[in-house]
Amino acid sequence: MDPGGLVTSAYDKQHLWQADEARLFTPGDRPAAVEVDGWRLGLAVCYDMSFPEHARAAALSGAHAYVCPSAYASGNEHRAGVYLAARALENTVYSVFANPVGGPASRPANGSSLVFAPDGTRIGPPPTTAAGTLLADLDLGRIEGVRSFLHMLAEQRAASLISNALEIKGS
Repeated sequence: MDPGGLVTSAYDKQHLWQADEARLFTPGDRPAAVEVDGWRLGLAVCYDMSFPEHARAAALSGAHAYVCPSAYASGNEHRAGVYLAARALENTVYSVFANPVGGPASRPANGSSLVFAPDGTRIGPPPTTAAGTLLADLDLGRIEGVRSFLHMLAEQRAASLISNALEIKGS
């Protein structure tokens, strides 16, 4: 939403978590990004972060950060740390994991929100299970600096690799 309350972009979660979500929802098929103060933010929801190509598409569309609000149940949030550190590093973008505290008794979440820099290192305060606000400084110059020596985004060959794999599978 913009500052006036108008919806400027909608995002439909593209990857549904097993039968629970698939029984209730239809996956989206269009990526989305928003512009905020000169920053392009690639959008994701929860399970989307488990798919490297999802974050890659955001980065290739010009995203400076990959932002993923989630509801990882207590005991599983460590996976988000692995996924988003990798998404940041392999795409040389910031990645953000926002996880709530609380929720249903059958699947409570315990926070542990994280922010990763374009080189995959965690930035900001250490994760906490207390409710609160996570603040981290993001710097466009850091993206440029990392991309000056890590060229994975510019050198990726995913389309040709996938095409070749499908061709081999079909033979």
